Amino acid sequence: MTGYDRQAALGYFTEEYVPRRVIIAVAGNVTHDRVMELFNAGFQGFDRGAADRTATPAVLKPGVNIVSKTLEQVHVIMGSPPAPLRAGAVRPVPAQRHHRRQHVLAALPGSARARGLVYAIHSGVQAYVDTGTLYVYAATDEKNFSKVLKSTLKVLRELKRPA
Repeated sequence: MTGYDRQAALGYFTEEYVPRRVIIAVAGNVTHDRVMELFNAGFQGFDRGAADRTATPAVLKPGVNIVSKTLEQVHVIMGSPPAPLRAGAVRPVPAQRHHRRQHVLAALPGSARARGLVYAIHSGVQAYVDTGTLYVYAATDEKNFSKVLKSTLKVLRELKRPA
């Protein structure tokens, strides 16, 4: 990566770490007045406004990315972006769209592990307001890779069928 230096980091910090976007949590044997006294002293002059965020979500394109490394294991990650919306639909957050799928995928790791095909396997959802990914990760040895891939794809195809 080029062009990322101390000034770029400070610029990001200055734009993003502003009072409106900072949350302070305190636990323990303290009083509200003492906490306010400490933070007021430390945050004096910390009155920057929040910069508008203009970044647009990334456009995800189907594809396969193979990275070859000298390892004893094969690692595979399969993912799917949030489902497209119908015209005029209210956009729910990705975690809400994938609620049913997330529960079904919870059974996948136990199935592959029980058959002794994987060292590690898990699935999950990375959900944000404007984007997200439903994914499955597995680590296996080379001789079981094909079986793990076929088994995982079978479960994912079953998810695509209407309920």
